[in-house]
Amino acid sequence: MNKSEFVTNMTWGEDPSDLYRNLRLTLRGGEKARIAVLDETVYKALVHFSRFYFYCIGADCPFCAIKPPSPRYLTWVFQYNLDAAGRPTNPVSGSIKAWMYGRDKYATLSGLKSEYGDLRSVDLLLECNDEKFQKFSIVPARDCLWQKDEENAKRIIAQFKESRVDPVDLIARTQTREQIQALMGQAGGSPAFQAPTAVVGPREVSDVSNEAQASLQDLLSLLSTDSDD
Repeated sequence: MNKSEFVTNMTWGEDPSDLYRNLRLTLRGGEKARIAVLDETVYKALVHFSRFYFYCIGADCPFCAIKPPSPRYLTWVFQYNLDAAGRPTNPVSGSIKAWMYGRDKYATLSGLKSEYGDLRSVDLLLECNDEKFQKFSIVPARDCLWQKDEENAKRIIAQFKESRVDPVDLIARTQTREQIQALMGQAGGSPAFQAPTAVVGPREVSDVSNEAQASLQDLLSLLSTDSDD
């Protein structure tokens, strides 16, 4: 994915970080969740971390002298609402989330894909065992609940279409070279510092999935036709 301008439509008084907070999949320590992968597309970007994630700007990136960039991935999922007993509500309801993760979870999900094929065909059960670093156990469920009722599935697909945004706006922040230097403590916030007029974008935000991005119609084609399975 190439994007020459990084502009998000805003309303007056809106905090841009609200977009990240509202869409990011995050769990408390010990919390359990049930999710469904909505899109087989996996987005990847090369990022650094210093107080927050920001895009590596490539050959001119000063942070690379300290540490090479790491991949960060994004997958769109549906997080089920659960009742007091930890079971999905009936009828199924929930929220659209952007699941962002690093190499370890990518390796785990790649292994599950090798075993189950299309990850959209099976729900995933998560349990958070490290809230600070958002480490989860990931166990496949026996089925994919949201696809069992076609009308309900259509509603969730419409919810997905309405909620998803450009992954560039979520995976990391866009910083100039000077802003990166300030994070490193090199610019020092001196009065002479001026940010350049051109914004330097991420070096890469790419689709690393093995299949083409699933269309909303393709999601409907996965609806279960045999309720006894």
